Amino acid sequence: MEDHLVQKIISMMNDKPKEETNWEKLFEENLQQMIDNGGIPIKYESKDEEIAIKKINVGNQMMSIAPLNEVIKIYNEAIAYALPGSEVLARVFANRSAVLTNGAMYEDSLKDIERTLKIGYPDNLKAKLYARKAKNLLALNQKMCPEVEEAIAQANMWIEKMDDSNKKKVLSSLDQLQTQSLKKPVKKWDDIIFMPKITSENPKILRASHAIDIQQSEKFGRQIVATKDIKAGEAVMIHKAYSTTLLTEYWHTFCWNCVKFTFSCVPCNQCTNFVYCNENCRDEAWKDHHEIECQVIHSLVAYDKINIEMNLVSLRLLIRALKEYGNVEALYKKVQDLEQIEDTIDKSLTEGIFDDSKYASIYALLRKDINSMESELFTRKSIETLYMLAATTEIFGKKINKMSELKNMKYAIFIAKLLIQHIAIARTNSIRMMPKVM
Repeated sequence: MEDHLVQKIISMMNDKPKEETNWEKLFEENLQQMIDNGGIPIKYESKDEEIAIKKINVGNQMMSIAPLNEVIKIYNEAIAYALPGSEVLARVFANRSAVLTNGAMYEDSLKDIERTLKIGYPDNLKAKLYARKAKNLLALNQKMCPEVEEAIAQANMWIEKMDDSNKKKVLSSLDQLQTQSLKKPVKKWDDIIFMPKITSENPKILRASHAIDIQQSEKFGRQIVATKDIKAGEAVMIHKAYSTTLLTEYWHTFCWNCVKFTFSCVPCNQCTNFVYCNENCRDEAWKDHHEIECQVIHSLVAYDKINIEMNLVSLRLLIRALKEYGNVEALYKKVQDLEQIEDTIDKSLTEGIFDDSKYASIYALLRKDINSMESELFTRKSIETLYMLAATTEIFGKKINKMSELKNMKYAIFIAKLLIQHIAIARTNSIRMMPKVM
């Protein structure tokens, strides 16, 4: 079994295609063919409150008959389409808070209530929110604390703005607060409590124990080896994924930044594609990658969703690299420098240290060979991404208006080839993880 694995690794390292692919020629041929076929239209899917309202109505109908996760997903989609700061967005937050309370997700419900009130909610409906807030707080802590009393006081104040029918419902719910039996809060899965700690720092490998080292072997290539006896259960390395993306089916249920399942998400303020577990994650994602990719992905989705995962992974790796080096020219120079380094360990180091958060650690990874059929597909996907980048962002200095402009654009072939390499790196070194909701 071990010999078979060794031979497979050696085969992946040493097997070369019979003919080295002429990427420049392949790029030019495919680009011209795509131009001859009319090019790629740049489309945008804007926020649309009509769509948001339709999804709210679907969610309202599903509320009492569908599983919690399905109802939440519909409301999340409505949130993604609603305009930032709008009454429609406040309405979705309010409706979702009711579902979350019924599902014993009290803390998430409280977040939605605060968002609703911050945006602004009709005076004749505020009493419902405050009564729900009091219920959530009481469910989390069975004592009549000052926060509960304040929420009840606010409900009683705003109740005068309600019609008689709704007034009776709110008064009834307030009367039942201290007598009704509330469900226990749902406990969410928290992987942080299982995160081990590194007890001794490795001077050569960041976020790793001194019990391991990187070495080069003729038999195995680049490898991690032990430098001492390692006890059972001893943590030797804690590395975060350099890049993560979600399959399209999870865009409105998992955070686009930290990829955790979110019951009380907030939307991207620009596009309709992604949601985040909170405002901090949204801001972090915007700074880290989404300010560049937002319109690019928007246009890619509007053009064609087939195999879009290829575009997303290669694009994210490119953006991380651009953020690290500052611009396309600096990235070009860095890649040329990396290509001059033959030793695979040295190629993966940044200032003499292996840092898994740096682009060099990714660029140096093993890549499976690309066959002729894959070459065509990867080239076309890279041209799609390249054109969307050039047409919707200014990373090349200015936006272009026509696909034919790519022919004369400096660094176009370099970026296209890099995007292809990113696809090859990702398919060789990525893992797909199935979600666990709670």
